[in-house]
Amino acid sequence: MTYQIQMRWFWLTTAVFFLVYGLLVGWVGPWLTELAGGLPVLDTRPMGYTLDDVRGLLNAAQPGFVEAYGHVATTWDRAVPVLAGAMFTLGLWTGGGIWRLLAVLGVAYGIADLTENALVLRLMRTMPDEITVDAVARASAVSVTKWVLVGLCFVSLIGRFVAGLFGKTRGQA
Repeated sequence: MTYQIQMRWFWLTTAVFFLVYGLLVGWVGPWLTELAGGLPVLDTRPMGYTLDDVRGLLNAAQPGFVEAYGHVATTWDRAVPVLAGAMFTLGLWTGGGIWRLLAVLGVAYGIADLTENALVLRLMRTMPDEITVDAVARASAVSVTKWVLVGLCFVSLIGRFVAGLFGKTRGQA
């Protein structure tokens, strides 16, 4: 696959990602937050969460929240990690050299986000009194990992494009 074709796939994936993500954050997110009694859902908490946070969320949630969250987690929030992971991976891969090694960050992000979604959904579907500290700690650790990886991916992707621009201005690349 030529560089131009790779870049077309990158920009197409990026456009679709931002469209889907924009709808998720701008339309679906506020609806879920309202159903959650105004509390942020677990996978939007970059610093993680505790057993008390999970129980508080489930106790504050309106009827239908768990079902709505389950629908979002198995549709919209499956598309976002796949699209974002592909965007990061393609964007870094097209940089060649060291950027190709960093492309693994995009794959790691996608896996972490999908894993987080499954773990959080399992927590949401468990009765509040039956949720264990270990289950919350595991889900929270994956949530924090996802947020760290998304930050690393964006910084790497920006660095890749800045390096590409700098290389072109000096007659390289």
